[in-house]
Amino acid sequence: MRGLALALVFVVSASVAGAVSSASAQTVAFKTGENQRADGVKDCYYSAGGKDYVFTVAQYGVCPVSVPVSTEQPFPTPAGVMGFKTGEVTREGVKDCYYSALGQTYVSTVNAYELCPLSIRVP
Repeated sequence: MRGLALALVFVVSASVAGAVSSASAQTVAFKTGENQRADGVKDCYYSAGGKDYVFTVAQYGVCPVSVPVSTEQPFPTPAGVMGFKTGEVTREGVKDCYYSALGQTYVSTVNAYELCPLSIRVP
C-alpha cells in the first residue's frame, strides 16, 4: 500500500495520548535522525535503552527532540495476524490509523486525505 508505515506503537505523544493507552513504565527517547519520504511525510528516529523508535510527522513538520516511550517488553506477535482498526488521529497533514491484534497496538500512518483500512496484516 502506498504511504503505509507500520510499527509497533511505543510512542505516545501529547496529541494522541487520548487515543492510545500509555504503558505504566515510560522513559524518554532522544532523536537520532530523520528521513524525508517520497509520500509526503517525514520519519523521525529515536533511541532509548538500546531500542530504536520511529515517529512520523507531516512533510514540513518538526521532529520533536525527545518523545516518551514505553519500557515494557511486548509479547511477540506471530507473523500474518490480522489487526482491526480501533481509531484514528489526524495531525499535521498525516493520519495515524490505530489497530489492535492479540493485545498489542499498532499504528499505520497515511496521508490525511486517505482512508484508514478497517483491518491490516501485522508482523
